[in-house]
Parts: sequence; structure tokens; C-alpha cells
Amino acid sequence: DLMRIDAVRQAELRALPAWKSFTARNGTWYVEFNEANAKPHRAYGQPISTSGSDDVQRASAFIAAELSGFGVPQQELSVAATYRSGKYSYVNFVQQHEGADVLFSRLLVKLDLSGRVVSFGMDVHDAIDVPLIPTIGPADAVASASTGLSGVTTTLVSDDLRILPVPV
Repeated sequence: DLMRIDAVRQAELRALPAWKSFTARNGTWYVEFNEANAKPHRAYGQPISTSGSDDVQRASAFIAAELSGFGVPQQELSVAATYRSGKYSYVNFVQQHEGADVLFSRLLVKLDLSGRVVSFGMDVHDAIDVPLIPTIGPADAVASASTGLSGVTTTLVSDDLRILPVPV
């Protein structure tokens, strides 16, 4: 089961300097780590003040000031969506590495209506080392993708490259 939490690994990640330093600066916070990228998948705790004139600026300032120890590729982040509920504001970022979308990437910063950070999550990757030159052509890609399928009558090959993060 890929979603099973490994209690020993979670304890190891909580003991790393980045998390220890974060909690030393910010008080009581709780975390569940993404064990594949070793970054907080969901963290929440005492509200943290940050600066900026809007939610995106506040979220970006928080990332720069508080999350740098986790190896956040801040230069690869772009705002995907922001929204407000009755009690919170959410800023969602996605990651692009050398212009290619990193599939399933997301960095969320949740703020209270006073503009303080109350939760965050980092499903982003900082150690991407993959050439962005296709190793097979379009015809080979179609042949590989359709192997074992019957009834495929139409195919479409996009020139847009994407990165599927598979930590090893």
C-alpha cells in the first residue's frame, strides 16, 4: 500500500534539522511527511505571521523565510490557484522544472483571515536530474502506450514534455 505511513521513517524525518529548526522558531506544529521527497506533506500549528500586501505575497514570503531548509525549489514555483473560504485563504503553487510541468506537484499555503500561516504542504521536488530531450520518437511512444490495447483508432502525441517524479 503506497499510502501507508511508516512510523519509523516519519520519526526520522521529524528529527532532521529542517523540521527541528522550523519548530524551534515557530512553536507547536504537527506534520505528516511525504516519505518520497522527505518534505512535509501536511503541517499545521500555531499561526505564523508573514509579510506582504496580498495572500500570494504572504505565502511567497513564508516559503522564502520558513521553508528554505527543506530545499524548496522556489524559483520553479508558480501560482496555480488562490481561493478564500469563510475562515481561510489558500494559495496553491505548482512546479515547472526547466519549463516542463512536474506532474502531481503542489505546494499549498493556508492562511487565516489575518494573513497568518496556519498550514502548509510541499509535494514538490528539488533534486530533479533528468534530461529534457525525448529518448524515443512519437511513433515509438504510441506503440509503447498502446501495447496490449485493442480498438485504438486515434492517437495524439503532444510536444509538451512533462516530468513524472519517481524518487529513487
